[in-house]
Amino acid sequence: MVMGPDDSATAGVSTDAIKANAAQLAAACSAFRAQKEARAANLNPQRPGEAELSRLDSSIKKNGAFIKKLKQLGEDNRQQLLAEAAKLNLSKVCQGSQPVGSCT
Repeated sequence: MVMGPDDSATAGVSTDAIKANAAQLAAACSAFRAQKEARAANLNPQRPGEAELSRLDSSIKKNGAFIKKLKQLGEDNRQQLLAEAAKLNLSKVCQGSQPVGSCT
């Protein structure tokens, strides 16, 4: 029996294993593409303009209450927090905040 150039690379490997590896590779490529798109979106965020920020609520009391709610973030209050964040002008709060785990 004469083996072709492709046969030597797959000798002793089942077709099921090859299909499983191909599926795993396709899933990894898809995840990589999604991660690359998310990274690109994070590098070029679309920030609201001054006109849009001026119409949002920027009261210290409401912003402070929102920050306290964020500390208890969970799936049960996620949608409520997203809706509340869309109504608040958090630009002044974000300028003074530090990332979690920051040592400075």
